[in-house]
Amino acid sequence: MDDAVIKTQYDDNDGNLYKSGDDPDYKITYKGYVASFAGSYFNAAYLNPVYTSYAPLIEEYVTAENSGYTFTSSSLFTSAVAELKAHTTERNTATTSYAAGSD
Repeated sequence: MDDAVIKTQYDDNDGNLYKSGDDPDYKITYKGYVASFAGSYFNAAYLNPVYTSYAPLIEEYVTAENSGYTFTSSSLFTSAVAELKAHTTERNTATTSYAAGSD
């Protein structure tokens, strides 16, 4: 995750966030928190089994919803769960890469 991309995303919303992010000591601490979160709760090894165990609990309710609102077939629901798992892996990779960066 490139700092310039993050800075662009947040400058319009909260300039103070990046004023503190420009402090090297704060940035080291922040990256430590990011790495800790990515390594514990936000990783595929932890979350994908959660998704796998919870999906069957809600699938019948999701697929019973009216057309046009959500995933109204079992195959669409299964695809969405797979997409969620892939997204978790991709975001964890990006987060871990950012936390390990030297910038």
